[in-house]
Amino acid sequence: MRFSHVRVYPAAVAFDGWLLDDPFDALTAGRWTIVDEGTVGAPSDWSAGNGEMRQQSDIHGGDPAPNVPDKPGTMAVVGDARWADYRVGARLTSDTDGGVGLVFRYEDANNYYRFSMDRAGSYRRLVKKVGGTITTLWRMRFRTLSATTTWSRLTAWVIA
Repeated sequence: MRFSHVRVYPAAVAFDGWLLDDPFDALTAGRWTIVDEGTVGAPSDWSAGNGEMRQQSDIHGGDPAPNVPDKPGTMAVVGDARWADYRVGARLTSDTDGGVGLVFRYEDANNYYRFSMDRAGSYRRLVKKVGGTITTLWRMRFRTLSATTTWSRLTAWVIA
């Protein structure tokens, strides 16, 4: 799994006054918090360089069935839970068939939103985790025709 071009900024600002603009030359101490929820293949293995943030372990857990929304893995968390009305964008890819996604409105390990996509499970899904309980807000099945590595650009408008 690799990330590049992650930027977080107020929704009213197009390309000025960034809340975060990380070039991923290296992991900056104290900027990103790594949260490992999965227990299989743990711990996670995060690094940064050449404009990308990478996670290279096979950390996962939970029920592998595609219809089960609780998919514990690992998250690189940045920002402040008090941020309001912002837009976050990232380019994501995975070298495996496992899931990759974007977490936002992260308060703690029991309270956040997550958009994820999984080539092996053939789904895209938006969930919220409140008080440790996962609820599916949206889900779409999709068929992947190719197992080649491609980049996906995700943008989430996070409005209170």
